[in-house]
Amino acid sequence: MKSGDSVDIHEYRFTFRDVKEVTGPNWRGGVATIGVTRDGKPETVLYAEKRYYNTAGSMMTEAAIDGGITRDLYAALGEELENGAWAVRLYYKPFVRWIWAGGLMMALGGLLCLFDPRYRKRVSPQKTAPEAV
Repeated sequence: MKSGDSVDIHEYRFTFRDVKEVTGPNWRGGVATIGVTRDGKPETVLYAEKRYYNTAGSMMTEAAIDGGITRDLYAALGEELENGAWAVRLYYKPFVRWIWAGGLMMALGGLLCLFDPRYRKRVSPQKTAPEAV
């Protein structure tokens, strides 16, 4: 994608704005600014990063994530291509938070079962031997 390019995914339009060079204490890299609109109205701005760590000599991608109740939007900055273009990965993932909520509900159900008295072992009354006459 070049500056100004747009991609439509589901109901969202992702517009690649620019990549700015940034420098940290032990790394240097670029931050991509990607505007997201829905039905022509601004939704959010995603800031995806690509970092090169000087000491380790390794590249790292910091994905931009905008989470919501019904969807998550992801943007990851790839490699720089020719003519100032960049490889960019964009994702729309519906109901990701609901997966986590379902796991929490299952754990809560398991805890409730632990405290259910029907599953506890009952102690039977101790029987005594008949008295000798």
